Amino acid sequence: MAGICAVRSDGSGSAKPFGLAARHLRRFCERPRIIDSASIFFIITIMPKIVDHTERRRAIASAAVDAVGTHGLDGVKLADIARAAGVTTGAIAHYFSDKDAVLAAALEEVCARLFAQNITAERADDLDQMADCLPVSDQNRTEWRVWLAYWGRAPFSAELSEIHRQYYLEIEAAMAARLESTVTDPVFVAGAIIAVIDGIGTRATLEPDAWPEARQRLLFKTLVAPLFSAAAPSLERTSS
Repeated sequence: MAGICAVRSDGSGSAKPFGLAARHLRRFCERPRIIDSASIFFIITIMPKIVDHTERRRAIASAAVDAVGTHGLDGVKLADIARAAGVTTGAIAHYFSDKDAVLAAALEEVCARLFAQNITAERADDLDQMADCLPVSDQNRTEWRVWLAYWGRAPFSAELSEIHRQYYLEIEAAMAARLESTVTDPVFVAGAIIAVIDGIGTRATLEPDAWPEARQRLLFKTLVAPLFSAAAPSLERTSS
C-alpha cells in the first residue's frame, strides 16, 4: 500500500517534514533528499503489509508443537517456541497473553492435525488409511509425543481438559457419521476405533523400539477388523 509524505525545504540544503508527515516520516519514509528547487515535494512511501493475525497465531502454535516435541512440556521455553517460529518473544506476546496460552494453542493445533488424519480415509472401512494416524512417521511421532505430554496435565487444568473433551466429541461424531452406512452401531464402533488408536499410539510413543510401524498396523487391523463384521458388538447388544 502506498502513502504520501509532505516535505518542505528550508533552503539550507536539507529537507524537513511538516504536519502529519513530521510524525510519520521516520516510520514510513526513506531519508528525504532535495530533488528539485520546489519548496515542497512529496515522497511516495510503502506501507507495511497487512498481517493475517489468525494465520500468524496458528504458525506460532505450530512452532510450539515442534518445540514441545523437542524439549517437552515442562522444559520448553518461550525462547524455544520463538526460535522455532522465526519470531521474537515479543511477537509471541503480541498474540498470546502468556506461555500457558501458547501451550493451549499448541494442543488445539495437535488436535486439529489428529482430527484431519482420522477422517481423511477415502472409505470409512479403509483400515490401512485409518492406521496412518498412528505414530508411524517422524511427524506423527512428534505430534503423539506432544499429545501425550498434555495428558498428564489435562486433569489438573480446566482449559486443557476442555480441549481434550471437545476433541473426542468432534472426532467421534465425525467418524460415526462416516460409518453410518457401514456398521450397525456407528457410535459404538467409532468409540472402539478411537480407543484402539489411543492404546496403540500410547504404547508406540512410549516404547518406539518395541513398536515399529509393522507391529502397530498389524495389531490395529487385528483389533478393528472384527468391528466391521456382521457379528460385531454394539451398545444395544451389550446392554440387552
